[in-house]
Amino acid sequence: DREAEKPKSELFVWDFEPTPARKLISHGMRDFPDGHELSTGSVTFSNDGAALLFGINAPKPEDLPAILSDEKVSVDLWHWQDPLMQPMQKLRSSSLASRTHRWVCHIDDGKIVQASQSTQERVRFLTKDGSRLLITDSSPYAKEISWDATYSDYYVANAFDGSREKVFEHMGRVSSSPSGRYMMHWDGEHWFCSDLVDGVSNNLTAGIDVPFWRW
Repeated sequence: DREAEKPKSELFVWDFEPTPARKLISHGMRDFPDGHELSTGSVTFSNDGAALLFGINAPKPEDLPAILSDEKVSVDLWHWQDPLMQPMQKLRSSSLASRTHRWVCHIDDGKIVQASQSTQERVRFLTKDGSRLLITDSSPYAKEISWDATYSDYYVANAFDGSREKVFEHMGRVSSSPSGRYMMHWDGEHWFCSDLVDGVSNNLTAGIDVPFWRW
């Protein structure tokens, strides 16, 4: 859309065939939110190439009224309930100011589905066919993370309708099996393996008389 007064990005897909690339995502398509724009950030294919993770940016907030240079004041505002301390806020300013939500596009029919509910959530494919997603949200524990380890809430989401289920709360890092069915986590004393299909969690190290550590 280079000829437009304000050019907008579009996303095309090409399968290395003699036929031209096919337009996959553009403004005005079904389910694309009004007033938003396609992010030019990273895109990720599922392992089998059936689905694509991409970003859509929310509208920019309106600019504040201009003020004279001699009226400008530069200050740091601190509050004891800030989720992040000021130095960390400055370090992560770009990610905190992100307007990008993660979406899934299904290549065959072009359907797009919103995956993230917050711009701070991280989304990745959980299964090889792109049918399920793993969503990580550490924002509820930002203050605690400032002095302790990293904690997050973890969700497994349906990539076809965006529905989700919380599978772990206030949990450290987790890892998934190649199939996406099993997840490993450390509870501070033992390693556990959770079956996301049956909902069963097994302690893998409880019966072993050896101290296990996180790494």
